[in-house]
Amino acid sequence: MRKYEAQVNRGVALLDKKVPEWRDRVDWPTLNMAMCEDCIGGQIAGTFFRFIDEFIPRSKEKGKLDQATWYGFDTEWRAGERCYAGLQREWLRYKPMSGKAKKVKKSTQLTDRKGGPDAL
Repeated sequence: MRKYEAQVNRGVALLDKKVPEWRDRVDWPTLNMAMCEDCIGGQIAGTFFRFIDEFIPRSKEKGKLDQATWYGFDTEWRAGERCYAGLQREWLRYKPMSGKAKKVKKSTQLTDRKGGPDAL
């Protein structure tokens, strides 16, 4: 498994449920996961922080930024710039090709950090 595969799969499942047209709202050539306005969330909601306020489920155990990392929309803050490149590569796997976006595996489910279902 690639480093960010599980996180991004959770993020894709979340977006497929909450923003079904998300792939069409992303300007894939300008995607830059290290920039608040050009990342997946920023392109969907205007800024990364507006995105996490509107779309990231609340967690009793973790804050919104930790949840955003768990869903593959951010890296751990100590990870550094190189990690954003890996995160971006993983998101680019979902870029629509020939009008068709890559499907998420059926086994991908939205679950919280303890394995229970998120309240979406």
